[in-house]
Amino acid sequence: SVGKIRCAFTKVYDKESKTWCEPYQDGNILTRSLTTISLNYVGSSEKLDSVFKAIDGETWFDDGLRGHFDEDGFLYLTGREKEMIISGGVNVFPNEIEAAIKQHKHVFDVAVVRYPDRELGEVPAAVIQLREGGMIKEEDIIAHCHDLAITGYKIPKHIEFVESLPRHIDGKMHKKELEDRFWQGIEQRG
Repeated sequence: SVGKIRCAFTKVYDKESKTWCEPYQDGNILTRSLTTISLNYVGSSEKLDSVFKAIDGETWFDDGLRGHFDEDGFLYLTGREKEMIISGGVNVFPNEIEAAIKQHKHVFDVAVVRYPDRELGEVPAAVIQLREGGMIKEEDIIAHCHDLAITGYKIPKHIEFVESLPRHIDGKMHKKELEDRFWQGIEQRG
């Protein structure tokens, strides 16, 4: 949880049903505050059109975060729309897969990104940094995901081990850098 939101009106919205979400129901996290409503992208009105949504006569800011509230009003982030993998028409959010893989005792860090697939368009790929002295194989990660009841289409179809994952100084993962390697010369179709 990221805690209770104190400085903005925040709700979770289901775009498909066009309704506000109940506790524990994932949707887009929308906010309203003086800061968000007064946002201005210099020279780009198109960008503004893409982040502001009019719902029930009010303007809401939507930057693509997904999540839900619990019954006590704590907000949980579960993904970002721009990181969503569309595998054979099914939406897959990397956060759930990453959280499961991180539970393996030999895994230090992981990034799940889009990977090209001839039949499904794109599938999840896991790029994994092991703990010092950690020794595992692809099969171990797949078995671990099965043990944690990760749905079959969410289990990474490509697994790669690296010495370190690219992170910005603020700790944010550079997923685009990882993903771009897989898509060189391939048109993204997901």
